[in-house]
Amino acid sequence: MPLWYTAAVPEHLATRNGAGLFDVTHMGRALITGPEATRYLEYVLPTRMSKLAMGAGTYSVFCTDQGGIDDDLFVFRRSENEYYMVVNASNRAKDFAWMRRHNKGFDVQVNDISDTTPMFAVQGPKAISILQQLTSTNLSLVSRFGLVEMKLAGHDVFATRSGYTGEDGMEIAQLGDGRDAAARAANLWESILQKGKPDGIVPVGLAARDTLRLEAGMVLYGNDISEKITPYQARIGFVVHLKKDAFIGKEALTAEKASKPQRLRVGLVLMDKGIPRLHKNRDNKDHAPARGGKDAGMDLRSETCAGGHSVSAHPGPDGFLAGFSL
Repeated sequence: MPLWYTAAVPEHLATRNGAGLFDVTHMGRALITGPEATRYLEYVLPTRMSKLAMGAGTYSVFCTDQGGIDDDLFVFRRSENEYYMVVNASNRAKDFAWMRRHNKGFDVQVNDISDTTPMFAVQGPKAISILQQLTSTNLSLVSRFGLVEMKLAGHDVFATRSGYTGEDGMEIAQLGDGRDAAARAANLWESILQKGKPDGIVPVGLAARDTLRLEAGMVLYGNDISEKITPYQARIGFVVHLKKDAFIGKEALTAEKASKPQRLRVGLVLMDKGIPRLHKNRDNKDHAPARGGKDAGMDLRSETCAGGHSVSAHPGPDGFLAGFSL
């Protein structure tokens, strides 16, 4: 995925007002199958999976024993004993190796299908109507975070009603055995662009993807969440279901919820020009000198806020910078 195809701001606005097409093939994708697939996912995820309906999906995380976040992900239930999972690109090898290390004692297989399934996302208020013109499947029946297997412009795909922009839309994995994958992906990409042209669809790069997710309050692994940040600290505690049986990180998360987290992610929108880089920590000690000198960063303490340091920041299409602090 390039930083942009034309420029970040017009791509951001096109997605908000019409539709954007994202090449997210770099994301990791896997099938989790076997008689004990559900019991296995109940153990490696803090989210209850046994009640997930067929064709439904959910957001979740992998946790360390200490409750920190190894990665965030989406998982969708294809059938009684099969799930489709999407993880972050940078963590693909680490995640699937970690999952295989923890599948001992479970009758389950973790199959990495990333290299044979090109993946696109179509996002925006006109996304569904554009895709509907390319399939006979009634997309209005696909619920939020739902999964459907269908033909799209003649190609077999997994389509999930999900995304990373705060808009409606779908993420599409093109199925196949890897043969002619590039040619088939190019054909599907062009089919979507051509069908969406009257509605103003444009290809969108990484820069606008970041401003869109920041504007929607969505976290990014490596910035806003990490092994040192728990779901409760990141304010995504809704993924943790403490009442279910044992899962990795349960003891630590149970203790943290009882004592309450000592830090929390908060959203930032600057009123004036500035860059909230890593600079001061809670003790007002130099944290990480900002580019341009010691005084280039921002101390995020105030009379009403204990402070912390910025973890994500990006200028938005209105010129004001938005981000998160922990």
